[in-house]
Amino acid sequence: MTKRMIIRFYRDAASLRLALERGEIDIAWRTLLPQDIDYFMKIKGFKVIEVPGSFIRYFCIKCESSSLQ
Repeated sequence: MTKRMIIRFYRDAASLRLALERGEIDIAWRTLLPQDIDYFMKIKGFKVIEVPGSFIRYFCIKCESSSLQ
């Protein structure tokens, strides 16, 4: 069970992608670029979730994180 969640805001999509790749964060939301979404869809250990809505938003989750086990 996750007892605490920290939310960080990133200035740009490149910083957010790098933080996700390095394992500094477990979930990315909102400002990833379409090519970043395509990239994470192909990388083992990441899961991209798509849901219907009035905006296009994606969650990219590093599923190998111990906090998500």
